[in-house]
Amino acid sequence: RRFVHDLMTTEVGPMLRRHGWTAYRDALLARFANPRLQHSVHQIATDSSLKIALRWVPAAVDAFGAGLPVARLAFCAAAWMRYLQGIDEAGRPYVLSDPMAGPLQALALAHPRDARATFDVLGHLPTVWGDVLPRYAHWRAQVISHLEAIASHGILEGAARLAPGPG
Repeated sequence: RRFVHDLMTTEVGPMLRRHGWTAYRDALLARFANPRLQHSVHQIATDSSLKIALRWVPAAVDAFGAGLPVARLAFCAAAWMRYLQGIDEAGRPYVLSDPMAGPLQALALAHPRDARATFDVLGHLPTVWGDVLPRYAHWRAQVISHLEAIASHGILEGAARLAPGPG
């Protein structure tokens, strides 16, 4: 929950022009914290290859332009790339629900233990990342670093390693 709060507050929120942004953020976090909702990660990740282009990429590009941090957005990109393998950290397979699931999973499985190669095949897809974001060397370095942390320590520990606040 702290990770999502920091992501929304320091990296996404400053780029939005939405009336009542902080109230929306707080209501969304309260909703995520409600155990009765049972809204699974797989439901949230449905059609992610389409959602990323509309939600994450503009926020990251705008943040770079404003000199703001993108560490958590880069972590989300790394987590998505890991998610595309279709195998959880316990080795159990799951089904991806995405119009590009087959090709994306094939790319993710091409180099499952090589963060640089994974970024090279998944981090440059123009339909997902556009043409601008992949050109930022700092973006590439952060996503690769997060991919390495996820591979070494798991997704939750990788997220916990991000310092609170701007980063």
